[in-house]
Amino acid sequence: MRFAWVPRAPLHGAAVFLSGSVPDPRRDRRFLAGPLDQLLMLRVIDQRVFAAVQSLVAQVLAAGGRVVHGGQPSITQAIASQVGNWEVAADVEPPILLYQSAFFRDFPPPPGRQAMAEQGFAAVRWIPASLEEASLGERPLLANSSGPIRSDWIEAWLPQQAAPEAPPALREALLALRLRMLLDTQPCLAVCVGGMEGIKAEADLWAHLCRQGLLSGRPRIQAITSTFGASEQLDPDRADRVETHKSAAADRSVTTSTASASLDLLQPLSYDGVMRDLVMGIGEV
Repeated sequence: MRFAWVPRAPLHGAAVFLSGSVPDPRRDRRFLAGPLDQLLMLRVIDQRVFAAVQSLVAQVLAAGGRVVHGGQPSITQAIASQVGNWEVAADVEPPILLYQSAFFRDFPPPPGRQAMAEQGFAAVRWIPASLEEASLGERPLLANSSGPIRSDWIEAWLPQQAAPEAPPALREALLALRLRMLLDTQPCLAVCVGGMEGIKAEADLWAHLCRQGLLSGRPRIQAITSTFGASEQLDPDRADRVETHKSAAADRSVTTSTASASLDLLQPLSYDGVMRDLVMGIGEV
């Protein structure tokens, strides 16, 4: 059975920002930290991120909202898994808004992106890799061209955008993408799952833009801690830690062996209740 998606109450088409990824074991292994060895932790994180993303997308769409995401390859497949559950009219802007940097234009597309676009489930928006070229409609992004973003903010944000060894052009491309994505869509909530360096960068960017009045959402990002990765490691000063009851019990239990710990952590978790509470709480004080 397929459900017809339209902007409706309670979200009325408002966007929810999804920040996340499955950590890459070839990069900083601190994002695979957890109670098991790193290979098993990667499996746990992969399972949980996929389940959390599926639940978030399902709950947001059921509430008449949209999901905005930067097209991270390890996340798009989980989003695309919801395509078969929904029908979207041709004259309605799609419920999934995928922002992609021109820096990656010649890279293979992330899994699921093309299928979502062809079925009218997702809109793919390409953003220039240069901050100088980035704009908001007819208005430049940078303050020195009458845009809203100050140069001292840019200087503070750029080093955070990628791993230390990343080239400067990638940092600039990611910052241009993230700024345009957030300012364009004005999300009402930010949720992070798993992730690496980009989680902290997006959490800091989100909080700063909210405090400057450039976004109207809550300054604190919602971190699904049971998905581990950077989401579990975020400073409590910048994130609200969100846990499922089952994960809180299983992850903290004292186990007698690595084998039993693995069985505990590899048990599927349902994120439906957590995500429903987050979505339904958007309008609450």
